[in-house]
Amino acid sequence: MICLKHRNLFKNKNIVISQKGITLTTLVVTIIILLILSTTIITNINTGKKEEKYKKMCADINILHERAISYYSKYEEAPIQGAPIDINFLDGNTETGNFYQIDLNKLAPLTLNFGTEQDSEDIYIINEKSLNIYYLKGIKFKDSIVHNEQ
Repeated sequence: MICLKHRNLFKNKNIVISQKGITLTTLVVTIIILLILSTTIITNINTGKKEEKYKKMCADINILHERAISYYSKYEEAPIQGAPIDINFLDGNTETGNFYQIDLNKLAPLTLNFGTEQDSEDIYIINEKSLNIYYLKGIKFKDSIVHNEQ
């Protein structure tokens, strides 16, 4: 004769035996959810980095524009160096006048995020008449290359 105490143990043992492991379906669904979450997180991080680069470029342009206006007020010329630069990259640009590389030494001291001449396109250029400033290399932002603040 089995006492009531032992009979309950056998019932619990059956329950435990029937709940072994997880099903393949549960595992696959969990993996899919984790993949979706990680893809979303990575996309948001990349978008944030692009936006941060764009904001840094805009900050550089604002600083350079203020300094260029001050320089122009003082010397009655734009802070330029070298020969005019071809601006084929500026689609639809209606500005008149030539574009030149900005002479950063004339605007010193400066701390810039871009335009430090690490390569031939890593420069800021300025329109001699409007004093509008563009980053020649551009920043990839919102599926296009941006050269100035928009």
